[in-house]
Amino acid sequence: MATWIKIVLSFLGVILGSGIGAAVINLIFTTRSEKIRRNIKVLEEQINNLYGPLHLIITKDEVLLKIVRELDEIYTKIYIEKGEEIGSRPEEYEKTINMENEYVNEVINYNERIIRVIEKKLCVYRH
Repeated sequence: MATWIKIVLSFLGVILGSGIGAAVINLIFTTRSEKIRRNIKVLEEQINNLYGPLHLIITKDEVLLKIVRELDEIYTKIYIEKGEEIGSRPEEYEKTINMENEYVNEVINYNERIIRVIEKKLCVYRH
C-alpha cells in the first residue's frame, strides 16, 4: 500500500477514533448529569409538595399543643394546687375544660391532616 494511503487511513482512524471516544465520554457525562438533574427535581418536588406542607401543619400543631399545656397549667394551679372547689365556680371550670378540649380536637385534626399528607405524597414518590 502506498504511503499516502497509510497516512490518510491513519488520519481517518485518529479522527474517527477520537470522535467515537469523545462521543462515549460525552454520553457518560450527559447520562450522569441527567440522573443528577432528575434526583434534584425529585428532591425539589418533595420539599415543595411534602416537607413544606408538613412543616406548616406541624408548626400549627406545636402552637396548639403549647396552648393546651398552658391551659392545663392554669387549670392545675387554680383547681388542683390551690384546692379550689369546682362547685364554687362551675362555669369557669367548665369553660376552661371546654376550651382545652377544643384545642385538643384541633390538634387531633392537624395530626389527621399530617397522616393524610404523608400517605398521599409518599405514594407519589414510591412509584
